[in-house]
Amino acid sequence: MKTLISIIVLFFSPSLFAEATSQLPKCQSAWIVIKTDLVYHPEIDGLRAIAVVLVILFHINSQIFSFGYLGVDIFFVISGFVISQSLYKDYFKNQKISIINFYTRRFKRLYPALMTVIFVTAILYSLESRLEFLYSLIFQ
Repeated sequence: MKTLISIIVLFFSPSLFAEATSQLPKCQSAWIVIKTDLVYHPEIDGLRAIAVVLVILFHINSQIFSFGYLGVDIFFVISGFVISQSLYKDYFKNQKISIINFYTRRFKRLYPALMTVIFVTAILYSLESRLEFLYSLIFQ
């Protein structure tokens, strides 16, 4: 939360940001104040899990869990925060934002899960007719 407040203060009130960081020793940069809070936040994973559960419950029974669609909104807000934080870290580290590096990191992170889902789906699809036949033998 401190990071978000620092960024908001920096962009919307540079004079307030300069005043707040004027107390730093001369050898420190004002950016160090913001950088120190860019750490892993486990509570974000908890919110992400709640968002996913809300969506799953909505799909199970949309009449009982009519508010489940809010999970999508929550997930998008969290994703925006995580992406912004990633881009900010990249900027702080390299003094520039590389969109190519950003998408390369996303691809490396998401590709294994994508391949797993495709592989499992292909196997289940190929087994569907066999499972249907076995089901008809057992229960009819």
